[in-house]
Amino acid sequence: MAESLEGFARIAVHEQQPELAAQLFGAASAMRQSVGAPLAPVNQPDYDRAVEAARRQLGDQAYQSAWRSGSELTPAQAVNLAQSV
Repeated sequence: MAESLEGFARIAVHEQQPELAAQLFGAASAMRQSVGAPLAPVNQPDYDRAVEAARRQLGDQAYQSAWRSGSELTPAQAVNLAQSV
């Protein structure tokens, strides 16, 4: 599920919705941590580019705030949020 949320976050970056992207990246990260499933190294470069794009669009402080907000979502809330992309 984390991989799907990251995909929606990348779409949100492309759609100029950086706050939504940051929240989805935060939710995906929390899910990965909770199940011990780190991002595959092969996916890291694309992930890093998308995160950096969202951070540039939103600004560092606002990005961190949105990421934290996303990391506190339940899986169901994260899925609902992803549906708004």
